[in-house]
Amino acid sequence: MARGDGPQAVLHAAVTEGTSEGGAAGIGRLLASASRALTSGPDGCGNANSATTTTHYLAPSVLHDSDLDKVCGIPGFRLGKVTGSAGQKMQEQTTGTPAEGLYCDLTFEGDKEGPFAHLAIVNDAWLVKPLKKRSFTRVDCDGRPAVFADDLRHWEPKERAARGLPDDAGLAKAFGDAAREALHCD
Repeated sequence: MARGDGPQAVLHAAVTEGTSEGGAAGIGRLLASASRALTSGPDGCGNANSATTTTHYLAPSVLHDSDLDKVCGIPGFRLGKVTGSAGQKMQEQTTGTPAEGLYCDLTFEGDKEGPFAHLAIVNDAWLVKPLKKRSFTRVDCDGRPAVFADDLRHWEPKERAARGLPDDAGLAKAFGDAAREALHCD
């Protein structure tokens, strides 16, 4: 959150771990990257009074069972028959919407390791720019730049297959293709 009445922005961010180990690490890296870009303007500081500031502050949804035909609320984002190692349902927690910016954590019911995937549709100009050096998918959606970002837990191919999940590239592609279609991206 940027605060201040003057030309210099002060960025305050809190990332909490809760009960899951490492669950907030991906979002923490994303916020750290964004804060570095906000403070790296030509004079060494970001511009809190910019007319392009569109960052939204939203509360995440409650953890709920995923619709496997509309994962993370994205029409066409399908993962098929996905279950935990003991048959647990896949669950998700989302913040925002695909059109406004979406952050989605995927986990299996009762999984002590926390989310196995952190997915994001980043279309806020303040957050898109700092992600340019990352290997995420960059697109243009109705004249607005966006990034489809993912941070995935490592599993051995056998473990991943037992859960019905595609490999990392397949999961990122399924997410990106559905998001691109939903947002009318080039």
